[in-house]
Amino acid sequence: MRIALISAVALSATCLSVSAQQDHWTSSPRGYETREGNSSQDLIGKESMLRYQQVNSLHEGSMSNRNRIAFRRDGVLADNTDYGARNIELELTMSEADYSSFGTDFAANMTGNTMTVITRKTISMPDWTFAPASGPAPADGIMLFDNPVTWNYPGASTGADYLFDIKVWSNDQAGMSYPMDGDGFIHAFTIGASARFWDGPCVSTGQTSAMQNHFTLENHLTHFETSWDIKRGVPGNPAVLMVDATLASFMLPGACDTFFVVGGASVPVTLDANGDFYGQLRFPYDARLIGLDVHTQGFCPDAAKPWGLSLSYGRTNNIPGDPTGVVGVRHAYALDPDATTATSGVQDGGVVLWTNHT
Repeated sequence: MRIALISAVALSATCLSVSAQQDHWTSSPRGYETREGNSSQDLIGKESMLRYQQVNSLHEGSMSNRNRIAFRRDGVLADNTDYGARNIELELTMSEADYSSFGTDFAANMTGNTMTVITRKTISMPDWTFAPASGPAPADGIMLFDNPVTWNYPGASTGADYLFDIKVWSNDQAGMSYPMDGDGFIHAFTIGASARFWDGPCVSTGQTSAMQNHFTLENHLTHFETSWDIKRGVPGNPAVLMVDATLASFMLPGACDTFFVVGGASVPVTLDANGDFYGQLRFPYDARLIGLDVHTQGFCPDAAKPWGLSLSYGRTNNIPGDPTGVVGVRHAYALDPDATTATSGVQDGGVVLWTNHT
């Protein structure tokens, strides 16, 4: 069973397209990086005045140093000149929230770690006249946080859900549709529990903080998916992600971290100019794999280190059980940026949001 899992992961890694992404952009909720949403929504880009809140309970792990978000065009709708560029006067706030109590009281929905990351200003949004050749469209509707503002989300371990709040005071193309990719966000996948192991850390040549590895496992019922990365290795160097169902633990004399993964499958990559690599892959659904632990660790040649290696911390993830079909994202809005109460009521689903993070 373990051999079958590791072989499937290794085969997927070598046969599917994986791409480096500077800034480590991730969809929120996770799982929509390469998947088109099943709907669209044009409230944020169409209305002249608006207050919009969206809460997400489909937890990803902790995400530090967010300093921008992005939206993307609906990838299915045909070309339309109504979808042109526009300038929107807005304000953006991030907050932790409680999905179970999300309601029409905007202030009450924001339960802590609340920060206005873009103070009121005009943001230019791109021309979405032309549909992409195939969905999903690129996430090019980027909003930069006020410099040097960053926002840190602690992740599911705290029990906190994730909320963003947008106020719009003007739109020079008000009334002209601007369809952001959206989805009903039925809880179509579950995410495995994750743990991290390290003794070092290894700080690679050219970096100022520890080499990292992230690895998620998702059960979509029809297939399993992973998102993974190696971060802060030696820029431009080769690297390898080791994947195994057996957790090791030994340390070579003088090494900067413990070797946690030494067998199984290896996925070779080349790090970008930041020392990062990000990839996604999928493998066939097999109920017998549910509950299996999968361990990963990144290795990178580093001539300045003992034994010539930098190591990331080790990561253990668990293949999760089948999804429940529960809605995991909701939104509420009013056509007034100064409103304290949503006139829309609470509605299921919302827009596909992108954020960067470390």
